[in-house]
Amino acid sequence: MSFEKCFFSFFVFFSLTFFAVAEASTIKVVTSIPALAWVVERVGGSEVSVDSLLRGSEDPHYVDAKPSFIKKVANADMLCFVGLSLEVGWLPKVLERAGNRKVQNGAPGYCDLGLSVEVLERPTTPVDRSHGHVHADGNPHWYLSLQSLAEASDGVVRFLSALRPEKSAYFKSRQIHLKQDIQRSIEESKAKLRSTPRLIEYHKEFSYLLRDLGINSKGTVEEKPGVPPSAAAIRRVRKMIEDQQVDLILATTAQSGALLRKVSDGTSAEVLQIEPMPSLQLDPLMYHQKIIELLLTTSGQKSDS
Repeated sequence: MSFEKCFFSFFVFFSLTFFAVAEASTIKVVTSIPALAWVVERVGGSEVSVDSLLRGSEDPHYVDAKPSFIKKVANADMLCFVGLSLEVGWLPKVLERAGNRKVQNGAPGYCDLGLSVEVLERPTTPVDRSHGHVHADGNPHWYLSLQSLAEASDGVVRFLSALRPEKSAYFKSRQIHLKQDIQRSIEESKAKLRSTPRLIEYHKEFSYLLRDLGINSKGTVEEKPGVPPSAAAIRRVRKMIEDQQVDLILATTAQSGALLRKVSDGTSAEVLQIEPMPSLQLDPLMYHQKIIELLLTTSGQKSDS
């Protein structure tokens, strides 16, 4: 074999070995949704490899425990999820079937980020199924909020540092830049919204996002969370739209467009449907900016950008 061929073979072998070792040395993190994967990647940098179970187009309440989910969790060093019972219908099944001790409840890799955020709308009285799909631990839709994702990054730093103590300063340094980017985006968004639209939500899932922007929701289309409104409820909502001079019904694409049109028919309110959450193609900063642009358009304002 010639010198050139020997050198090339050695180079290929060395490269493959190097990348295999580098991959093995990273912390393998699996997240339930893409927004959390984004936070972990921003904080973890080269020390992590991250994969999200959901793609971003799903309703995170209602997901099947797919074999692909089980395989990913079985090989993870750390599992980060929203918590507050958002994934309760499917993630516990994935954990049980994966059988990975490193990410079970109580293990160092069991990363419940709902414990790191300021929780809104925590019930003060006992709830049961007669109240609809109410989360007893509080509103779990904090992942739509940049401010809450910044809070969740504290948990990410803590969990990653526990697994890789010698990189703690590295994680904290990267988190500082993440929080600066988030704060800048929130401030720019508030500056663009010269007037706040009067709106209602289909489902009570935008509380954290609206808090970021200083917008108050006038109410919801749903009488009970997770229960489609009755004809009487639709009449109630139409009257609320008229009485409160509501000009926007905010919903996600996971909800029925036909039902939303039925609610808005005969009123002055427009329907604005957005993606259920940030996705692999639309990170939280981009998702936030898209919502701002849509709000500006529906409220008759124009962006200065």
